[in-house]
Amino acid sequence: MTPKELIDAAIAPLSTVLREAGFKKSGRRFKRDVGEVRLFLDVQASQWNRDQSASFTINLAVFAPSVLRKLGEDVGDAPNSEAGCTWLDRIGFLTPEKKDLWWKLDSAESVKDVSSRVLETVHRYAIPWLVGAETYEGLCDILAQATGIPAADILWSLGLHAEARACVKRMPLNTSGRIKAAAEWVQLHEEAL
Repeated sequence: MTPKELIDAAIAPLSTVLREAGFKKSGRRFKRDVGEVRLFLDVQASQWNRDQSASFTINLAVFAPSVLRKLGEDVGDAPNSEAGCTWLDRIGFLTPEKKDLWWKLDSAESVKDVSSRVLETVHRYAIPWLVGAETYEGLCDILAQATGIPAADILWSLGLHAEARACVKRMPLNTSGRIKAAAEWVQLHEEAL
């Protein structure tokens, strides 16, 4: 099987589950509209897939006009892909390990096992994320659990200062660049109070 065939076979059960949940499929992208909110689940193939092996991950995104309006941004039409969304995340960062997760397929025999693990991970982490992102409050909760300056900036602009500080404090400070960025963010925002 080619890498494309391996991935498509592994996500076939996922397509059924998401269609039943109201998602529409286009290629390997699934989207669902809830009011003016648009949710995405996108299967991303690795650019390094070769011959008869493949790896892929899952990206999640939400276009939330209510948040964009509170941030003072213009709200146009809902995008048809993750580009232009309010917030994006990758499924691996929603798991307890909080690191990038790529499923590897090395043969037709590996499809069933990988497919099962993908379904379990999507049910456990992606579906709750997508359901939470449907509402303003839910998206704020998702952002409050995130790590780093992008989430902190949105939360700060929404007036959720304690949650913003917590995002920065959770940053892995394993390089001098991150330590400096976190310190600068805290200093700048503390002075604004």
